[in-house]
Amino acid sequence: MIDSISIVFRNVTVGCVALCVPLNLFTIYIIVKKSPKQLDVYKYILLKISLWVFLGDIATDIFLIPTPTPTNINALYPAGLSSLFGPAGGTVSAALSVFCVAECFIGLCIAFFFRYQALSHNFRLFGWQPEPMHYRFAAAGMVVVPPGVQFFAAMYGFFPSEDFTRMVLNENIELVPLLGNSTLVGPQKEEIIVIGIALSAYIISVMTFMVLCIVGIMKQLRALRPSMSAATYAMQVQLMKALVVQTATPSILFAMPICTVTLDLIFNFGCLRYGIIIMVFSMSVHSVVNSCAVMVLIAPYRIAVREMFLRKKTVVATLSVTA
Repeated sequence: MIDSISIVFRNVTVGCVALCVPLNLFTIYIIVKKSPKQLDVYKYILLKISLWVFLGDIATDIFLIPTPTPTNINALYPAGLSSLFGPAGGTVSAALSVFCVAECFIGLCIAFFFRYQALSHNFRLFGWQPEPMHYRFAAAGMVVVPPGVQFFAAMYGFFPSEDFTRMVLNENIELVPLLGNSTLVGPQKEEIIVIGIALSAYIISVMTFMVLCIVGIMKQLRALRPSMSAATYAMQVQLMKALVVQTATPSILFAMPICTVTLDLIFNFGCLRYGIIIMVFSMSVHSVVNSCAVMVLIAPYRIAVREMFLRKKTVVATLSVTA
């Protein structure tokens, strides 16, 4: 039964990966070449999110492809390209997957705050009005520090190759036949539990920040609607819809496998295999959904795609994304 489920999920994942590569490259092309000048800085924020989603999918579903062992022991094979580099390649690929997910959430945070700040005239933080330089330093810090911490935490969570081999020989004799495959890696239970809890707390805190931004953006939109043109207001709504979809998708898809794996490591439910399968599947689905959200929900990109395939020019009203 488990093997059948694994095969189904794996086939769907392969299909999503085959679709996501050209779809994400096309999305990146659309953002770079077809963004109206009114999107300005926001174009680069959308580009950042799309790039990290794409790279996360590549890191997980092409380089890593974590495959559980046929036992209930906490160990797995990196079945992707990283297997060519042994256990170290699998460990680095797993850490890079975590890094890309963290970068994706940071990109969404920056996007939400940018929308809120753009709509807020004379924005102040506890009575202090930041300068453009302060925003740049803050954005750089957010891009480097939180994802970097998650990356090194993930690296720390796996046994070094020699230690893992020694543990198997001493404690898990049933895994000895599998040691012939040099790519077998094992997470350290206590460290992985801590990392799973920390990553869950990270996602929850990021989600809380986004919800606060959404509330603020909606208040600003209601207050500014009488002074906005119909086209500008419609664009603001479209950007909000795209951001909400881009946020809800990873929150749901990533939270499920992370919680499943963490709880299994704590309570030994025996569902670690399911958690890993769902995690790989979620990464591939998220990449496709993110691209569709950008190209379908944001009118300039939707119109650009329509024109490219139908060869039909569409007149677009002048608009602004900064109110």
